[in-house]
Amino acid sequence: MTTFNLLKGHNLNLKGKPSKKVININNPKQFAVHPNQYEGMKPKMLVKKGDTVKIGTPLFYDKSKDNVKIISPANAVVEDIVLGKRRVVEKICLRKIGHESKQIKIENSKIENNFKKFLLDSGMWSLIRQRPFSKVPDPDISPRAIFLSLHQTSPFSVDLELILEDCKHEIEQGLKLLTSLTSGNVYLSLKKGSNFIENMDTSNVKINYFSGPHPSGNIGVQIHHIEPILSADDVVYYLSIQDLLSIVRTYESGEYDLKKIKSCAGDGVSNPSYYKIDRGISMQEILGDIDTEKFRIISGDVLSGSLSKNDDAMNSFDEIISVIPEILEREFIGWALPGASKYSLSNTFLSSAFGLGESNLKTGLNGSIRAIIPFGRWEKVLPMDIYPDFLVKSILANDIDMMEKLGIYECDPEDFALCAFSCQSKIEVSKIISNGLELIEKEG
Repeated sequence: MTTFNLLKGHNLNLKGKPSKKVININNPKQFAVHPNQYEGMKPKMLVKKGDTVKIGTPLFYDKSKDNVKIISPANAVVEDIVLGKRRVVEKICLRKIGHESKQIKIENSKIENNFKKFLLDSGMWSLIRQRPFSKVPDPDISPRAIFLSLHQTSPFSVDLELILEDCKHEIEQGLKLLTSLTSGNVYLSLKKGSNFIENMDTSNVKINYFSGPHPSGNIGVQIHHIEPILSADDVVYYLSIQDLLSIVRTYESGEYDLKKIKSCAGDGVSNPSYYKIDRGISMQEILGDIDTEKFRIISGDVLSGSLSKNDDAMNSFDEIISVIPEILEREFIGWALPGASKYSLSNTFLSSAFGLGESNLKTGLNGSIRAIIPFGRWEKVLPMDIYPDFLVKSILANDIDMMEKLGIYECDPEDFALCAFSCQSKIEVSKIISNGLELIEKEG
């Protein structure tokens, strides 16, 4: 048991924080599945427009790993299959029909006592990801460790300890099941001072505690401090605690449990709160009609999430929907104004002297992209023993040897989101890290 006190980082104080009351979204009609959310998968479609599917029906599988498949989250009709450039499948649109109890049965999963086979047969293997590269893992490669976390620091993140207070027995069982997937350790991270695991049997799990501002709750930051990733072959697994609960409940009952509690918040949300939803439901089922000219819908947190539309589903790995004001026009001579109400991580504006309460953060870049100038701002918000300036420059130069020496395998775009937010040069640091990981996976 180790406690890590991280000092670097920053907590955004934004308007529209969610209440911790859980609202149920009952009987949703519109669902969607986005194949491009599953990193590393090359989808081979198993359904076509007009097909009827049950909960658990495979929609597509991975061409490179044909035993890894993505299943339907509802009893539904395939209304449309949206294609993008080069006929890449961007979205499978589903309209719910029938009764929820009709689903594919998972036969003999517990009798055979083979947890990995259950995950693959049920389609729930896709809830697990691996580092490096944050992709759905290859079942034939055993991880050296598995990581989970109850410590969340992202803006508008769900208070997991609160919503899972009555699920401790299932979490305990899930942690035991995960030990069958690795010959190494299973790690669980909690917030410093937490007593969540009292009276739980965690003898087969390594417990660590973290304190500090965001991104101390990021799983990548925690892996970096517990057991760093040293090479492309140094594979570890990680997954959400809520995804683990879905796996355990499905494993126990033989019927799919695809419910999940997500946070929906931001200045553009009429009722910011926690919502218990079916995976894959359209965000319009939660948000209603949002004026996308005035507000931006983000699947994930405001720092590392992805731009979404109202008829899209949330990224299956995200647990936050953020809706913030969309800036329409650039502020005239904004650089010359005192900025008493402007959000700033430096001493540029007057607000740094007086402090800000909750901020109505908007999407404006507030300036143009400039040359990379190493003022040390990236290092101040990145609690990892990595030199971000040099790493970014090595990626831009396509210098694979230097990228490896500087720790690219430990990196994930979400861990560098605050670097991009605080960057005086307006550099898309997270995007550059993503490009670097794509390059090194392709060339390595």
